[in-house]
Amino acid sequence: MFAYNTVAQRAPMAAPANMLPVQVVRREILMDGVVRLSLTMPGTIQAPASYLPGQFITLGLPMQRQILYRSYSLCGNGRPDYPWVITVKRQYMGVVSTYLYDHVREGMVLYASRPRGTFILPANLRPGMPLIFVAAGSGITPIIGILSALALLPPEYRPHAQLHYASRSPAETIYLRELEALDPQSRWLRRWYYFSSQGTRLTPQRVLEQAGHLARHAHWYICGPEALKRQVLGLLKASALPEHRVHVETFVSPAAPLPVSSNVRQYPGMAGGTGVRLRVADTGAVLHVQPNETLLAALERHGYRPDFSCRAGACGTCKLRLLSGTVEPVGEALSAAERRAGYVLSCVDRPRGDITIASAGQAPTRGAAFAAASGYAASRRQAAIRRVRMLTLVGVFGLFVGFWGLTLHRASSTPTTSAASSSSQSPASNQQGTSSGSSSSGSSSSTLAPVAPVPNTQSGTS
Repeated sequence: MFAYNTVAQRAPMAAPANMLPVQVVRREILMDGVVRLSLTMPGTIQAPASYLPGQFITLGLPMQRQILYRSYSLCGNGRPDYPWVITVKRQYMGVVSTYLYDHVREGMVLYASRPRGTFILPANLRPGMPLIFVAAGSGITPIIGILSALALLPPEYRPHAQLHYASRSPAETIYLRELEALDPQSRWLRRWYYFSSQGTRLTPQRVLEQAGHLARHAHWYICGPEALKRQVLGLLKASALPEHRVHVETFVSPAAPLPVSSNVRQYPGMAGGTGVRLRVADTGAVLHVQPNETLLAALERHGYRPDFSCRAGACGTCKLRLLSGTVEPVGEALSAAERRAGYVLSCVDRPRGDITIASAGQAPTRGAAFAAASGYAASRRQAAIRRVRMLTLVGVFGLFVGFWGLTLHRASSTPTTSAASSSSQSPASNQQGTSSGSSSSGSSSSTLAPVAPVPNTQSGTS
């Protein structure tokens, strides 16, 4: 029995959406660059939630002034009275994996999603059913949990399992001792190890040869680098193996933002556009998607609560079915069958125009939907009001300039005309009274026009 550190520590941040607080009760360095963390409900030694062997969780960590999400397989056998166990391999330039390896300590509180994933044992598992596992490197992490669960079954209920596991060397093979201890006599589990440092490499052809006649009848479980998975899947497809018997765990690198440059075609939903419309078929709602906004972000902004986990296009939890329109990029976490069925990854996909989706998860309450719609309408009204105010200011400024110019013209011309009238008229004419003043002023004005001190720009304004 392990001694767990259950000293509670206050959470360092507000809980991210849809996540639970979990406490690190045990930290073990398995080998250089690999750490195993045991996580419990804070203050206990129990799993924070039930799970099936092979499922994964997503951690939400405050890094670089934002919350970064990363998914990790659960390595346990599914017993709820034991902690969750994740195994993290430090990646080169990996911000989160380096943080978990270097800085996380026992007693700390993190935040995690509930367990998810379909990389689990068949629902119709029966004695003698063939199961073939293919793993490379840290791809063993979900598989060790599944094999550990099989080891708990009574001997007469266990299936026939094969494990094909590739790593660089025996010293760098994660869970090598635990795998050997599962079935020392190889009664139900046969193991093949492929060490590249010794010149033995795992290839799909070699795995198929070792599988023999079981290959066509087995359930296949594949977890490893993308290149290996594509090769194995291609070979199984050529063998006409039914898709429901092929299980693939896909964890890819977090998606980068779409590139925006002058030589890249711009779609309405991308940066620089005006946004597009998103129609939700099951509610009939038509939502606005801002430029370069993902489907998940748009739905959340309008009050919907769709499923998600990693928010990086790695796990496939956020998939939604597209009924019309197109999105990009193509989600690597989706299977070929899911893509053919129209599924897309809402956490990374952006519309290339108006689209329709079948459903968006939990719909907002009436108040939330009204607030979202009102907020969008209010933003448009505010923009219109700002434009009217600007035009009004420009108009008022123009009138002011015109009035000022007219006033300046009259102020400059009147004294000059009076002076000219006094000097050009005789005293006798001045004694004729005011009745002749207007005609005299008009003749004087035409006489002295060439010397009037009025700028050229004022003549157009007046």
